[in-house]
Amino acid sequence: MNSARLIRYLQENAFLIALSCALALALVNGVIFAIGGPESFARLNNDDVLRLMSVRHLIAGQGWFDMTQYRINPPVGLPVHWSRYIDAGIASIIYPLSLVLPMQTAEQIGVTVWSTLMVILGFLIVGFGTRRVFGTAAACVAVACLMFWPVFADLYMGPGMIDHHNVQILMMLTMAFGLVWPDRPRISGVAIGLAAGFSLAVGLEALLFVLTVGMLVYLSSLTSPSRARLVAFCLSIGMSSVVFWVGQTAPSALLMPRCDQLALPVVALIGVAAAACLLPLVSRRLHSQPLVYLACTAIISVLGLGLTWPLIGPCTAGPYAELPLYLQQMMKNDFIEMAPLWELIARNPVGAIVLVLPVFAALIAGATQHFLDRRNPDISRERTRALGLLLLLCLAGAGLVCLQMRMVNLPAAVVPMIAGYVIARRLIAYHAGRDVVQVVYATLMTVVMITPTAIAINLRPILEQNKAASASEARTTFTSCRSYASLVTLNEAPPGKIIVSPHFGAQIIWATHHDTLSAAFHRSAAAFANSYTPFTLEEDDMESYLLATGATYLLLCAGGTYDSAFATDLAQGGTANWLRRVPLSNPGQVLFEILR
Repeated sequence: MNSARLIRYLQENAFLIALSCALALALVNGVIFAIGGPESFARLNNDDVLRLMSVRHLIAGQGWFDMTQYRINPPVGLPVHWSRYIDAGIASIIYPLSLVLPMQTAEQIGVTVWSTLMVILGFLIVGFGTRRVFGTAAACVAVACLMFWPVFADLYMGPGMIDHHNVQILMMLTMAFGLVWPDRPRISGVAIGLAAGFSLAVGLEALLFVLTVGMLVYLSSLTSPSRARLVAFCLSIGMSSVVFWVGQTAPSALLMPRCDQLALPVVALIGVAAAACLLPLVSRRLHSQPLVYLACTAIISVLGLGLTWPLIGPCTAGPYAELPLYLQQMMKNDFIEMAPLWELIARNPVGAIVLVLPVFAALIAGATQHFLDRRNPDISRERTRALGLLLLLCLAGAGLVCLQMRMVNLPAAVVPMIAGYVIARRLIAYHAGRDVVQVVYATLMTVVMITPTAIAINLRPILEQNKAASASEARTTFTSCRSYASLVTLNEAPPGKIIVSPHFGAQIIWATHHDTLSAAFHRSAAAFANSYTPFTLEEDDMESYLLATGATYLLLCAGGTYDSAFATDLAQGGTANWLRRVPLSNPGQVLFEILR
């Protein structure tokens, strides 16, 4: 095969080659993670580990509606607000394997297969969806964005990640493509509604994304000759949310107004929105005039929200409102993803570049491309409309990121498609006119939107010179103490209840025979307080606090730095007459028995 034929072959099969490389990378990463065994899984965050414990308990016979983790803050336990649907999916892989393999091996394979499957589905949705809407070149770039941007590769869709964020990313991708799909409005409307309903069932992090998509579906219907997509969306999200709500909620808890999961307040909000969109359609006279239809929708919305406000109103305070204010502040200081954008830039400028720069770059470059396309008669109206809707989703997400960094997953769901289209348009323009400027622009956008890590690495020395360090960042991250080899040595001590600092609670009940009184999950104020408060107290106050909890052990990381000078001294070899050091074979764990 000569060079000309090779180039032609690559051009004709570019999409399949790009998709095959992406799928191969996902499989290789999965294999590497699986080979790493429990040590690989121990490096993941508390949410992933707690999800595995939930799956383990479901397989062991814990009830479908019982989501309590009884080994955290016993005997009360920790109520978990997650969805059993994700547990069931993972368990469907682990349980058959456990019949022929040791449970630990079955779990490692199961979490690997589940997380890898989510990545593969992400590549397929983004690849084929982008190709259908924006063409082959855009699809290749979009797949590359999904492969290399750390928001996907490291934060939400990496190997072993099983909490629920990868599922939500898939649902948001489905909603975005359903919104911009050029034909079959009824099918796309149903797809949006079902994806939205299931996304809300597994977690409310994407609620604002769902509301934004719903608003765009509604506004698009005002100028459309048909409102079939809107009707299909409203009916499907209304029915699916009710089915998913009832399917994962105990009958006795159906009327409980929970604000951190799909429950009566969210169902009521969906009902109001659906009614406001559908009721005016009953009268052809009303919905034939967009302004009249809009006014009727607004009136019904106000009336509906007024009637349901006793349910919806309390949830505007957020899911953490029940925690004491000092715990809310500790959580904001310790969890960087809860900080606003300006605080992330001050505390972690390198992270800000990697996570946020592609969002705003896609927004600016996409808006510029949209302006150019509107003036170009060769670009179809459908493609221009699709880019405009994705930009509106990205704009809404970017605004939310400015308020709270954890919202980065909302604009991230549309960045690959926008990046793919913008870069592809420049490459196509280059091939048409051999304008070097187009290649330079495409290369710059590729670096900024797909591999921002390259920029961050080169700017790290400059950015970190004036980095604003917070108290939480001055503490040790305890990475070495969270290794599986280190954790299992805790089993050398008799079973007991351990008080441990944040980001350890789920690992304790996963890797050891101990229970824990500490876990940074908001539904248990006591467990949450036990994760933070003791490690801010000096000796006398810490002694009183720990004795009151009924804890058996205090666990510290050797050489660690804590907010309390006394806790830091203990971690670095200090002693106290009310604590007895428990010898362990791994010197990284500093375990004290609390004497009474």
